[in-house]
Amino acid sequence: MSDNRVKIGFYFGDEGLRGIDCSRPDRGNPGVGGTQYCFLLVIYYMLRFKPDTYRVTIYCTSDCTFPEGVNVVRVNDILEGLLESKKNNDSFIVIKDNKDSRVTRYIDELKHRIVVWGHNFYFNDYADWVAASPCVIANVFVGRQQYDRYIDHPICRKSLFIYNIVPDAVGSRPRTNDRKTVVYVGSLTPEKGFLVVAKMWKYILSRVPEARLQVVGAGNLYSRDCRLGPLGVADEAFEKEFFPYLSEGGKLLPSVLFRGILGAEKYELFLQSSVGIVNPTARTETFGMGVIEMNCAGMPVVTLNKNGYPDTVENGTTGYLCHSYKSIADHVVFLLTHAEVNERLGQTAKSEVSRFAPECIMPCWFDLFDQLAQGSPRISYSRPINHYFNNLKFVRLFIRFLRKSCRLTVIPPLIKIESTVYRWIKR
Repeated sequence: MSDNRVKIGFYFGDEGLRGIDCSRPDRGNPGVGGTQYCFLLVIYYMLRFKPDTYRVTIYCTSDCTFPEGVNVVRVNDILEGLLESKKNNDSFIVIKDNKDSRVTRYIDELKHRIVVWGHNFYFNDYADWVAASPCVIANVFVGRQQYDRYIDHPICRKSLFIYNIVPDAVGSRPRTNDRKTVVYVGSLTPEKGFLVVAKMWKYILSRVPEARLQVVGAGNLYSRDCRLGPLGVADEAFEKEFFPYLSEGGKLLPSVLFRGILGAEKYELFLQSSVGIVNPTARTETFGMGVIEMNCAGMPVVTLNKNGYPDTVENGTTGYLCHSYKSIADHVVFLLTHAEVNERLGQTAKSEVSRFAPECIMPCWFDLFDQLAQGSPRISYSRPINHYFNNLKFVRLFIRFLRKSCRLTVIPPLIKIESTVYRWIKR
């Protein structure tokens, strides 16, 4: 009997992971990186909602356990994964954005149909390649703010945004605000902003002496092969950098507890805590899965008003978006000491989680997949609607007007200027 299902491949970037049970992502993140978790969720709900429509194959390097019903092909790297997908006659393969020039060249040589799922911000050269490559048939951003950063670039013609899925793994269980526990969630690497949290902690303690900091995550979140320092939570150099701010007399403050990498059990911690903090620098943040995961437990989150966070935090409604690190610390103190406001924001945050439910997000993916299976997708421009100062969005709108309406294509997209300046500074 012939199988008429649409064959779709996913390259699951699991290098460095070993033996993790990823079969039920609907119950919470099993202890993988945010991007990996997003891939698992889309795959899981494809098989759950439309098992008779799609035949899903995961190309991966690890021995992780995947959702029931998915075909698994073990490969050595992404290049082999792309080749095997073409040999398997997949209609197309979904990959995370990958700036490695070897990968982009190989894709163009292989001439396989690619959907790029952008979980990171792109520099101009990668955006140029995505826009120009005939093999890239669609580019999916994870949020409105990330999409808006490229509205003046040709990549916009191939791009749309689909918010990440965040299943409510908590349900109706109520949170008990203990009025003292602050939870940080994220990888303990420099780009995830934990140093900023460490630097502000003694200030928070001076205002709320009974405060406690619970740290969920570690430096080996994305690769279990990462060598950790004496504390066993981060790279040795990074541990030396943040430890002085969390210690006295060479000993870790009793108010600080490193919980390591937690799977679904982290929700039990959230349900007994007061305030959440995610990457306070907002660096690299295109969405902020940790925000919605804490919101599932009815816990408000405080972070910086930048990059992808305006998509997931509604300032003054579900948490606070701040304009400085000092303001972040002050708002954490405020929520620790104002139980009524904390409860109100937490309840609203819980109600807003439904925006990211699989029942709301998966139809967007199904619509895209069905269009791609039939040929080319119908992608139209989505004009920005808010947060015009985030990443100079108002400038990008003006440049788009000049390039599109006035045909002044000699004016470069803002991302090209930003990329040039960044590389010049890095020299």
